[in-house]
Amino acid sequence: ERFRDYVVIGVGVNLVVAPQLLDRKSISLRALGANISRDYYAKSLCNGFSVALLGWRGGDWPATIIARWMERAHPLGTALTLTDGQHAGLTGAFDGLEPDGGLRLRLADDRIMIIHAGELRLGSSESEGQDDAAGD
Repeated sequence: ERFRDYVVIGVGVNLVVAPQLLDRKSISLRALGANISRDYYAKSLCNGFSVALLGWRGGDWPATIIARWMERAHPLGTALTLTDGQHAGLTGAFDGLEPDGGLRLRLADDRIMIIHAGELRLGSSESEGQDDAAGD
């Protein structure tokens, strides 16, 4: 979120335990074999943001950051559903990122919706309540 010249970024990571959710699978990093302390993770996250911010200020945005994000993203065509805002329940397919970082959601009629803020879930609205790969 942006407020004047400030940006607030919220990050949630299940380091030790994961909540049991009815609508999707969740897992902790510890359950995957990574025993990472909160302080170590916070320091690593801050260092990573600092490096990314320096790159952005040095003109490295968007090409390098977007390319690195896309290497780790779900494949193009992955079903996504918008779960908040005025378009809640809108389903489409992941179609990459815009140069400004906005997510491209390809709708069923092939129109592209650019999403700059909101909550997206893996899967289509038809698959809600079924198991999906959304291991947050």
